[in-house]
Amino acid sequence: VTQGIPKWEQIELAPASQSPPQRAWHVMVAYREKLYVFGGKDRKSRYNDTCVSMRWTAPEILSEETKTTQAGDVYALGMHESNRSIDQEVLTGIIPYDGMKEPIIMSRILAGKLPGRPETHIPSGIEYADRLWSLITSCWAFDPEKRPKALEVKNVMDGITPKNLLANRN
Repeated sequence: VTQGIPKWEQIELAPASQSPPQRAWHVMVAYREKLYVFGGKDRKSRYNDTCVSMRWTAPEILSEETKTTQAGDVYALGMHESNRSIDQEVLTGIIPYDGMKEPIIMSRILAGKLPGRPETHIPSGIEYADRLWSLITSCWAFDPEKRPKALEVKNVMDGITPKNLLANRN
């Protein structure tokens, strides 16, 4: 998403069989430059001819106010994965809204109730961890116009590494 890669052949993925079942997923970027996420343990829903999981879907798409958009992709990016693979899911090893059923997830997202900060993996008081959490929560902005652009996400992520996330506290 942040790289703007137009062809699915350019994305390297590990087979789903190499990931724990709760994190198994696949990504395909079609020639129309749309992002599709499929696979995994949770049931998928169809919105606007795109198969999506509610766990990563922006509120405006769940409420059917709009079709998929770049702002919706940025929302999913905050929930799912960045090009550096250091977001909430990868750091914690759990999926957003773990253990919740799809109707509950949908109502929480539409009510603006987002996952809490995983202090063990993104501790408060560490400059880069605070920067990452700020980025993730900005990706989750309820108003799509207030979400950062994909290039902005990339620029922030370029300066964040797993090592500096756990550096000495401020």
